[in-house]
Amino acid sequence: MIGATLQESVEDGDDVLLEETPVIGFWSGIVWLVGMTAVIALLSEYVVGTIEVTKLSSILKEHCS
Repeated sequence: MIGATLQESVEDGDDVLLEETPVIGFWSGIVWLVGMTAVIALLSEYVVGTIEVTKLSSILKEHCS
């Protein structure tokens, strides 16, 4: 698994049990998820805003010509 470290390996006959520990905790993951969602939302608003300004600008050029 990506991002997990090998904590211990226990051999029980032919079976090998590998225990992995997470790199970040549950609440750290939630904070990252919320933070990245906010960043993506802000960037999306910026992109939509620039598209709307460009569209309005082209409409004005057509009517003024």
